Amino acid sequence: MKVIFAFAVLILLASCALPPHDDARPGINRAEAAALKENYYWRPGDPTAVGDDASLEALMRRSINPGLDGEGAELQISRVAVALAEVGDDRFCAVLSRQEPAEQKEVTDSICYMWRHYELRYPKTRVIHAKFNSQQESSNPPTL
Repeated sequence: MKVIFAFAVLILLASCALPPHDDARPGINRAEAAALKENYYWRPGDPTAVGDDASLEALMRRSINPGLDGEGAELQISRVAVALAEVGDDRFCAVLSRQEPAEQKEVTDSICYMWRHYELRYPKTRVIHAKFNSQQESSNPPTL
């Protein structure tokens, strides 16, 4: 019995020593999953809208469609938020930085709730957002 208890304690301690999944890394972690489920209608197993960089660019470009409203706009915002969590801050920001300023603003404005409300960390994407929203970001600057 003591051996089993000692083994259980060892496993518990080892799991506590693991570093937390950084929000900025590719892949959806628990905190991101909770935010995506609660606010972006995401469910584990939903098909991804992102493949290569060209598909990510196309997804971002759809954000500036003036015909998006209501449910269509919500679905677009959800897809962009999921894409950020899936591909990670580095790749998302690299693709976003190649887009037109209007697209950058629309994309980052639509997903800033991810770091404002849920306090998820996407420092590179936040830097792009700060270019267009310096007053809002100055009270809570991104950390790299």
